[in-house]
Amino acid sequence: MPLFMPPVPTDVLRPAPSFRLASDAALTLVDAEDGAGRGLLRLSLLFEEVPRAAWVVVQWFGPVGGERASDARWVEPADVGQPWTWDAPDDLILEPGTWRAVLSVGDRLLRQLDVEVPAR
Repeated sequence: MPLFMPPVPTDVLRPAPSFRLASDAALTLVDAEDGAGRGLLRLSLLFEEVPRAAWVVVQWFGPVGGERASDARWVEPADVGQPWTWDAPDDLILEPGTWRAVLSVGDRLLRQLDVEVPAR
């Protein structure tokens, strides 16, 4: 009985370039630098691939309800491998519960991260 082997493509198959974040991206609760004893949300990330210059948008969501704040930064291919930290706005009042940061480029979701803010 003959064994059929499908033809091997002559071109190497490569994934289409896309925005990719390192797996260690994190949303953390840190102490505010003003010494007021309040917490601050900090997003830490590293781009592994940036195919073109574009706006990266972060939206901050509280434990209940919709978006509480948003911000955008310009990213370029030269930013690959450079660590970024992104703080939530200073006037954001952190309530106890799960907070989320959603990162996107255009209409493409990059990552959603969350952190638990404890009751004080």
